[in-house]
Amino acid sequence: MQWKHIHRITHFFIYALLICTPLAVEVSFGSLKINMPTEPLLIITAVLLFFAIDIKTLWQSSFIRHPLTLLAISYQFWMTFMVVFSSDWLISLKYVLVNNVHFWVFYFGFYHFTQNQKLPLLRWVGSYGLALIVVIFLAWFKFMQFDFNINVAVILAQPFYNDNTIFSASLVFVLSVTFLIPNKNATFKFLKVVVLLLVGSAIFITYCRAAWSSIFLVSLVIFLIIIFNLKIKHFLALAFFLVLTIGLFLPTISNNLTSIKTESKKGNWLDQLASIGNITTDVSNLERINRYKCAIRMFKDRPITGFGPGTYQYAYLPYQKTSEMTRISMQKDATTTLDKPQNGRGGGAHSEYLQALSELGIFGFLCWLALLFLIFYTALKVYFDETTTKPNKKLTMTILFATLAYLVHATFNNFMHSEEVAILFWPMIAMLVLIRVGSEPRAMSHESRATSHEP
Repeated sequence: MQWKHIHRITHFFIYALLICTPLAVEVSFGSLKINMPTEPLLIITAVLLFFAIDIKTLWQSSFIRHPLTLLAISYQFWMTFMVVFSSDWLISLKYVLVNNVHFWVFYFGFYHFTQNQKLPLLRWVGSYGLALIVVIFLAWFKFMQFDFNINVAVILAQPFYNDNTIFSASLVFVLSVTFLIPNKNATFKFLKVVVLLLVGSAIFITYCRAAWSSIFLVSLVIFLIIIFNLKIKHFLALAFFLVLTIGLFLPTISNNLTSIKTESKKGNWLDQLASIGNITTDVSNLERINRYKCAIRMFKDRPITGFGPGTYQYAYLPYQKTSEMTRISMQKDATTTLDKPQNGRGGGAHSEYLQALSELGIFGFLCWLALLFLIFYTALKVYFDETTTKPNKKLTMTILFATLAYLVHATFNNFMHSEEVAILFWPMIAMLVLIRVGSEPRAMSHESRATSHEP
């Protein structure tokens, strides 16, 4: 191999990874299960990046020194360090290796990808989206086959996506970036409308309440930022007021919620939305509450170190209470349910936040929260910076919409360990840092470059 071609080869494998990730399927080799061809491509790309990236230049760059990058690295470091204290170090080691590779390829790989690229974020997510369109058509075909039955939503994207929740989370990322398609001519405008309709319709038929609610809530936040110029201090005040109001009226809110009897996957899409507040009979909501309480009990047992990265699904079963379990709960021996799943197949905490709390302890949890706060803070700093160009303001709001939507979604599901989401989440953060430090190349067009300076 001639090393002068290493950059071109690395870019080729990045594109291959982006296109193959939405179409990857799980293949079993005995007891070993691998997502093909994503995981082999991921390993090859990770190795190539070590040769393609000029480590010395990266180390001296503003990108590596930005607080967001440093905090993201700290989070990965803490996760790795917690393997030592894990309740099952082998499981944690595997989990950490996967997450570290994701971070290296999708965060620093995107940094490398942006070099001399036009519209880098649109190219990255667009490549992913091209393959995702295949899955969207498959989902619509299945939906029509089952006479548009809401109960089939969970299997619409199989075998490529395990269920409708992770499928919808990926769709929201693509939906937000679609607005970056330039309005050069009628063809581009038509393409934008077609993609919006395709992705939007796919989000609708997933019947994923978390995706729907995240789009609504984040659209409201973006509206407040753009129309009323709300800054970080205003949102902190709003958050304080909201928490205070909920605390004062908690009994009334609880009584109103207990009166909601509409269940998910029953009735029309309005009933699906209404079921979000059903905490008395909706089995999906009740099972999430069961998982949340287990995570909190686990945290109380190991508040500093947690149980170790990736161990929640193995460790939470004994923390269940019979009075809180549902008909879809895993039994303590994990072998008495109808399909007799193996131990460790009970799934996650259904919350990125509580999973971090139970697996990584209080410091890991606070590090994760700090990362999320800094994303929001940095995006607002960029947007309200007078030196930020108009195209980069639009790009920043796109990034903020996508990341906030996932972080709302992450209250009810946890997908950061999955390459389908990690491949979209980490590049968003890297792009935000690149805009902030003023080294983002050709963010929106041939002429526009970020002119903002590092804080």
